[in-house]
Formats: sequence, C-alpha cells, structure tokens
Amino acid sequence: MTVWKAEIPKKDYNVNLPYVPQIFGKVRQQITEILEHELDARGQTKSAITVLATYEAPVELDANGSHTFQVHHRGEMRVLLLKNDIDNHITKTIGEIEYRIYELLQKKSKYETL
Repeated sequence: MTVWKAEIPKKDYNVNLPYVPQIFGKVRQQITEILEHELDARGQTKSAITVLATYEAPVELDANGSHTFQVHHRGEMRVLLLKNDIDNHITKTIGEIEYRIYELLQKKSKYETL
C-alpha cells in the first residue's frame, strides 16, 4: 500500500471555485503520476483518495474563540487497470468528497471549511 500526503494551502478566497476543486486542481497531476507509477509497477492497483478537512465554527458558537475539528472524507475504493481509468477515478472522487463535505456542512450549518 502506498500512502501519499500533500500539504494544501488554506482556501484562496480570491478564486471563484468551490474549495474541493481548488484542492484537486493543485494536486491532480501529482496523484496521476503516483497512480501511473503504481500501475506500471504492478499492472493494476486499488485506490481510495482521502482528504483531511478542517472545519471552524464562528466565534459566537464557542465562548473560547473559535472551535475547530477535522474529519477524513474518503472517496470510493476503485480498481484501476488502465492509465485511462485514473482521470475518471480522480473526477469521481472529487464529486464524492465534495458531497460528503456538503452533507457535513448541512448538519453543522454555522461551520465552514478552512
């Protein structure tokens, strides 16, 4: 199993895109290269992409200032047999993770991603 970690800068409020596409726009090529390497080495691979998201509540929800917490959002595990499968896998994962973040924010409506 290969574990790859990327440090993502904080949300850029000057970019007119939802945050999850901003994240994947910055690391998509790196994820593609890693998965291509795995396919070359093994002939096939399984992949599940996970994002560790940090959320913050506004000051009025917490007397100590703000309240932050982190949640891992994981896309579906997929078997990749061809390099052509990689782009589709990443695109589907973006949608899955974005939906999981949306669901969490609906439950905790005053929170926002950092």
